[in-house]
Amino acid sequence: NRWGSICDDYWDEVASEIACKQMGFRGHISYSTSWVTNTNFFWLDDVRCDGNETSITSCSSLPWGNENCWSGEGILLQCNPCNTSVDEFGQFGQFGQLIGSNYLPLPDNTTLT
Repeated sequence: NRWGSICDDYWDEVASEIACKQMGFRGHISYSTSWVTNTNFFWLDDVRCDGNETSITSCSSLPWGNENCWSGEGILLQCNPCNTSVDEFGQFGQFGQLIGSNYLPLPDNTTLT
């Protein structure tokens, strides 16, 4: 398994919501782009979601492992881990950098180019 990030190109609120729910959270609270990652390897780039997907891997993107990103294009995502509203929950959401093999395993039958 190789760790990698998701590039921030085209990342938005919709992708953030899908990513948090995919990881088992209630939803997203906030996200930040241009986050400096601890790797120069990105699994996904140009991720575009329309809101009907149940996982980031269902959103459109460049093929897995094809990217044109640098370490300053990562995503920092804050997810809401409980069933309270953002106003009630405040600043105690869970932050996490989206990293490849931990949360987004490479799909079966995927060929990296």
